[in-house]
Amino acid sequence: MPQRLCVLSRRWEHVWKFSASLDFELSFEDYLYLTCSRRLTKEKDQEYRRFIGWVDSVIGKHRAPTITRFRVCFGLNRHCLSFFVDRWIEFAMNKRVQILELTDHSNMYSFPQKLLGLEKESDLKLKRLDFADTPGYSTGFKFLRVLCFDYVHVTQEVLEHFLYNCPVLERLTVWSTNSLVGLRVSGPSITLKYLELIECGLRSVQICDTNLVSLTISQDAEISLLLNNVPSLVEISYDTSRSMDLPQFLTQISCCPQLEKLKLKLVVDHDPCLVFPNFAKLKHLKLEVDEGRSMGFQNAMCFLYASPYLEKLVLEMDRYAPHEYYMYTGNITEVAHRPHYHLKVVEIKEYSGGPCAKYVTYLINNAVALEKIVIKPVHHRASPGERNEWSEKETARARNHAMQLLKGKAPSSIEFVCM
Repeated sequence: MPQRLCVLSRRWEHVWKFSASLDFELSFEDYLYLTCSRRLTKEKDQEYRRFIGWVDSVIGKHRAPTITRFRVCFGLNRHCLSFFVDRWIEFAMNKRVQILELTDHSNMYSFPQKLLGLEKESDLKLKRLDFADTPGYSTGFKFLRVLCFDYVHVTQEVLEHFLYNCPVLERLTVWSTNSLVGLRVSGPSITLKYLELIECGLRSVQICDTNLVSLTISQDAEISLLLNNVPSLVEISYDTSRSMDLPQFLTQISCCPQLEKLKLKLVVDHDPCLVFPNFAKLKHLKLEVDEGRSMGFQNAMCFLYASPYLEKLVLEMDRYAPHEYYMYTGNITEVAHRPHYHLKVVEIKEYSGGPCAKYVTYLINNAVALEKIVIKPVHHRASPGERNEWSEKETARARNHAMQLLKGKAPSSIEFVCM
């Protein structure tokens, strides 16, 4: 970039040194190429050293007093060591960074506790530390608004330290770390608005007495979720791929009176004795339903009944449901007919026919304000260059099924789209 600017004009020669956004990327494809290819070790080492030299050179020549965004994607090896990454983070910290994004393709880097004053095990406890009193700090991360860790090892103590000591931190995203067991977000002093925890192996999450607006949790195992006094929480996405305690989850979200958007994976059988709370503000609902599980759609209908002002419903079929359920059009458990006065859009993903068709028909007949139905047939995500003829036939069959059985039942006032 500097050389290209110089070609244009000498006046542009030093402009890049005052850039407010610095983005360094060793792409995942490049990382795999360096670690898995049969190239000579000497050539690989040169590539790693070139990347390190590039980052060091830029941050060494940077002259702006502050930066808005600092993003670095890297992969550790015997040349790209934690020492270098620590130094890059310290640079960002001293530049009063507002957006910090770290991605480690090797999944070996641990965030340095020393930069937070947590070097000693005895210091790893929940307490509010003043950046001004922490050795080595000038401004620290007190200007940090967005923090993203991707394949970076972070502990509960490190994350909670950020939460309690970054007075303007609004967004925290953590992807794929096996060192995070639990997280507690509690207290009115915490400014966090958006929290994403993806594939972290968490066992417990507690969110109490905060103004959190959006919560996303996605992982394989069930976790203990505690929500209490979260009046601003309007969006929840909750996905545990194995199983979930639906009664416990409903109890937790019942304390979210302002909830407007809910995304949930339902892999539990229907309990006719289960009482659903009233979601008076819910406008958008997305449910992943196991079409092959007994009475799987009944839970979806219970959510629908409990959401009188719902405007958009998205049902995504579990594509791994038993094959004998596909294209099934026989009798299934009847559902009570109730008018839905505000539902305008219905979207069905991974449609294969089966029991789903009857519930689409139910919605056509009972959603009095329905404006649009979108059907996305089941499909197989093939690798580049791969062709799966069986999957293509199943997709075509599902599409024809939707067009012949469902489109004719929809009145002309409803826009019917089959992808």
